[in-house]
Amino acid sequence: MKSPDPKTNLPVYVETVTAELAPGAWQPESLQEYLDLQESSILLEAWREQQRDERSLRKMIAVWVFILISAQILAIFALVLWDGGQHKADPALVKILIPSVLAEVLGMGFFVVKYLFRPGDLPLIRRKKK
Repeated sequence: MKSPDPKTNLPVYVETVTAELAPGAWQPESLQEYLDLQESSILLEAWREQQRDERSLRKMIAVWVFILISAQILAIFALVLWDGGQHKADPALVKILIPSVLAEVLGMGFFVVKYLFRPGDLPLIRRKKK
């Protein structure tokens, strides 16, 4: 690589300067440093897009799971109201059905919160150190 142009004091790989840099702006010392910066920028942008897509997918899954949970709870309340009318369901069945469905709902909500939104997925800034 040639030495910088003595007239402009610019590296050889810079063809033209369109404007002055603001004070404190980063200036690459070599072409390799500039290429490394571009590679890092491309990787970070790809990572950011992947994180955005994962968040939207997780949000969609969480919404659907909680819709299903709500539907199950409404179905249990509908069964209780139906049973309170003229129809009589077996009391032993109702005693087992209601707690088991509520336990399933709580378990499903727990697993969504615990595994779909893991603490390791939080940004590094908000993570608490142990």
